[in-house]
Amino acid sequence: EAAILADLLADDQVTTAILSRKNRVLNCPHFAFRPGAPDGEPATPQANSLYRRFMRDLERVNLRSIVSAILDAPFYGFIPLEILWGRGTDWWHIVDVVARPFHWFRFDNSNNPVFVGVYGGLAAEPVPLPVGKFVLVQHQGTYDNPYGLRLLSRCLWPVSFKRGGMAFYAKFVERHGMPWVVGEAPIKAEKHEKRAMANDLARMVQDAVAVIPHGAKVEMVSASQSQNALHESYLSRQDRAISKVLMGQTLTVEMEGKNSQAAAKTHKDVADDLADSDK
Repeated sequence: EAAILADLLADDQVTTAILSRKNRVLNCPHFAFRPGAPDGEPATPQANSLYRRFMRDLERVNLRSIVSAILDAPFYGFIPLEILWGRGTDWWHIVDVVARPFHWFRFDNSNNPVFVGVYGGLAAEPVPLPVGKFVLVQHQGTYDNPYGLRLLSRCLWPVSFKRGGMAFYAKFVERHGMPWVVGEAPIKAEKHEKRAMANDLARMVQDAVAVIPHGAKVEMVSASQSQNALHESYLSRQDRAISKVLMGQTLTVEMEGKNSQAAAKTHKDVADDLADSDK
């Protein structure tokens, strides 16, 4: 399953939608931390001391990379973050926070996360996670589904249909994108004369020059635009489905012809709501 989800990222629409959603949070400059305290009460000296030490730890790590990894949770369902600890003179401090592949982990019958190995094999012996070593970021996780809601899984069929349509469309364009040269030989033309005329018309593909017998007729025939529009609509339908799954709407990812300002604002509001939820 991990390989399938990774393969979906090769689709241009999937990648664009994911980056667009993540950048709405990554480009926000208003993140801040403060000491923990009950509502309406000042922070204790111990909380202030912990806050200062925690901020010093965060200054040593690439916080943008950590936030970017956390924002992958909606697409993969959950993201395990491993905390690397370092021993100080009188306390343990955070050296780094590293996102690990989700397929290294499973949930046991009690919904406790366990490590099943780098290859994530079902036959691997599960190992309980040590306390204070991992933090799990879950997207819409429930008791019945601790793995979370994986949005990339909902893009499987649109991407599959799109790839199949692209392969067929490429053949269609190759065969019918250029006009056909149809020659009508004279009624009394001999077989060898028809063959010579066909060879002359075939050479028109390269130099657009041909010599045809007197009385012959040549016509350029091309596929109708309605056939092309049918394929374009089919592929656009899959792109819209991908955008709706990953972004909740379509207009912030691509423009679809003429759209009203009200519709564009509505779609932007949906994208902003998702960004607020991700934050």
